[in-house]
Amino acid sequence: ITDGLSNTILMGERAYQIPGNKMIAGMLFTVRDNLGLGPTCANCTGNTASNQGLLSVAGTTHFGINPTSTSDQANGGYSSLHTGGAQFLMGDGRVQFLSENIDNSIASGGIVDSTFERLASIQDGAVIGEY
Repeated sequence: ITDGLSNTILMGERAYQIPGNKMIAGMLFTVRDNLGLGPTCANCTGNTASNQGLLSVAGTTHFGINPTSTSDQANGGYSSLHTGGAQFLMGDGRVQFLSENIDNSIASGGIVDSTFERLASIQDGAVIGEY
């Protein structure tokens, strides 16, 4: 982690169920094998990663914190059942509450350019100011 432990998110809070979404966020199940055996996600048709449980375990910054989108993909975002944000474990071991209003502008081309994305990156080299 070249960006510094205090500036790197290791894991974040995921609500048990986000109102308006079909899939339960944060559920943990076994990844299916290459024969297609193992548990499936009934609401994730056409999305191999979701169907295998990968998106249910890993979080994404794409939808921000406490996303309002009812898209199945928004289930991969960080969320909480309390208003205002969610709790995150930082690389230095502290738990920090991050506001759902944190800068999270998503640029095309996979460019890391927002505060939330920089906190989730381990080696983007960007200086993170107050957030």
